[in-house]
Amino acid sequence: MADVIEVKRPRSRRHPASGTDSPVHEVLDAQEGFLARVLEMLSHHERMALRLRHRDGLAPGAIAARMKLPESIVADLLAQAERTVRLAQRAFIDALAEHAPAAAQR
Repeated sequence: MADVIEVKRPRSRRHPASGTDSPVHEVLDAQEGFLARVLEMLSHHERMALRLRHRDGLAPGAIAARMKLPESIVADLLAQAERTVRLAQRAFIDALAEHAPAAAQR
């Protein structure tokens, strides 16, 4: 069984005035898919530690007990997973910034 962090979607992505997806919603959809792919790149243990820390709100000591690992290993898992997610987010933002001028000219 894979431990993957769930990303919940709002019920509707439709822009109320136009009835179509707004550019903001398109970016949010893209980010959601991108984050899911980034989480798939993490190891099973990194995903589990990240989920227990950020979704379940457990402290590193409680995560270590739950995963039956030394706390130092859990700290390393969390640090590596968070570093990977941060780098991916920066890359996503950079890609949006590069795309924005082209989209504005349309």
